[in-house]
Amino acid sequence: MSNLFTKHPTDINETYWQHMCFAAKYGAHLIGAGLACIIHGIFPFLFMRTASQTIENLQKKCQNRNNNKHESIGSQNVRK
Repeated sequence: MSNLFTKHPTDINETYWQHMCFAAKYGAHLIGAGLACIIHGIFPFLFMRTASQTIENLQKKCQNRNNNKHESIGSQNVRK
């Protein structure tokens, strides 16, 4: 049963807790962006770029994270 919780994090070279923290932070940012969208829909003069900027920043963060993971995994394979 524990494999269900650890397989994916292990596959991307993270512990369960590292993965959970990253996903929780990422999700909280998305919830915030979603709330900004709803408020913007009602009050178009508020949060005009909040959601799109949040998504752009999260995409960059995720891409950098993936690049670092691949580099880390590659360097571990070289050391073996």
